[in-house]
Amino acid sequence: MQHEIKFHENKTFVTIRTSGELTFDGFQLMLRELVDDPKWKSSLNGLVDNRAASLDSLTLHDLQKISLSVTQLKDTLGHGACAIVLPDDGGFTKIAMWKIMTEPEVDFKIEYFNSIVTATEWLNKS
Repeated sequence: MQHEIKFHENKTFVTIRTSGELTFDGFQLMLRELVDDPKWKSSLNGLVDNRAASLDSLTLHDLQKISLSVTQLKDTLGHGACAIVLPDDGGFTKIAMWKIMTEPEVDFKIEYFNSIVTATEWLNKS
């Protein structure tokens, strides 16, 4: 899994682009890099662009571990919103399961989309 984190000037969200096969270890690295960046603020929203990634190898156990990682950082992650854009080949079921596990435990909204335009519009309204 590769990732790129971009903090935008004059925007209320950060963009995270992923590619390759998504993994728990890759997610851990990306999450740590995000919250350790001095530009990170708990009021920022996140746009997670997974269009160039594959969720195929993520297991239920991986999703549970990712959920736990996020919930353990709930105070650092804050109270914004997280828009997840999925690849064309799907991943909706896995992201829906992750959302069910995670959203009740954190202070931010989570939504998933198949369009980056719709995700961005949703973030701008959040």
